[in-house]
Amino acid sequence: QRQNLSATLTRPNAIRPGRSLRLVAAASRETTAPFERTGLAVSATVDAARRLRFAMTYGVAASGDFYSRAQGVENALVLSGFADVRRDVTDSPLDARRGYLLQARVEPSVSTGDATVVFARTTAQARGYWTPEAAPRLTFAARTRTGWIEPLGGDAADLPPDRLFYAGGGGSVRGYDFNAIFPRSNLAQAKPPGGRGLLEVSGEARGRITQRIGAAAFVDGGAAFNAVDEAGDLRWGAGVGVRYDLGFAPLRFDIAAPLSPR
Repeated sequence: QRQNLSATLTRPNAIRPGRSLRLVAAASRETTAPFERTGLAVSATVDAARRLRFAMTYGVAASGDFYSRAQGVENALVLSGFADVRRDVTDSPLDARRGYLLQARVEPSVSTGDATVVFARTTAQARGYWTPEAAPRLTFAARTRTGWIEPLGGDAADLPPDRLFYAGGGGSVRGYDFNAIFPRSNLAQAKPPGGRGLLEVSGEARGRITQRIGAAAFVDGGAAFNAVDEAGDLRWGAGVGVRYDLGFAPLRFDIAAPLSPR
């Protein structure tokens, strides 16, 4: 569904200790339920080291994309800036068992091509992990993610399809196809297929059977919507998984089924 070829140049500590400069040039293509996209992009980013408890990442990006099998614009040239703030007090970046992570991102952008629109895209997420002292082999994990895109100048129907929100798939709502959850009414109204808003929630219980092998059970929910009062119409999925500890990160195998298919 996604192909990507990129070249990256990273200069560690280029700005100051703990801040690296990253330059990227990429060509990509994706084929999903709502649209097909082919594009080129370049970006420059100042990255904060993952070990920092409080950090900000910021940068600029420019992209040119062509869309097919989608309502709305067929091509878009987008120039955007972004700032990402993170507060991370988890005990491990790849297999956390205690602590929490808070993250917020804002992306002011201007898109031109078939149409011109100025917009701001914001996302926020929170993750929490708890391992009971009485049951050190058991960890409970919870996650929520929200997002909203607001046109500041121009028509919302001219927003690039890949900047809108979708749910479904790994890392979102397991048990559904990738990016398969979005307002279907948009297609009948000749609007871009994605939603202007996003809400995702997830809960997972993880048990360690041996030093290397573990198991998990989870429930995910998510919705992409155009109005805030539609945010509660979540699609739910549930499943189980197996974890294998590689020593530095877990290998995860999940199987899930939709609880509220369309």
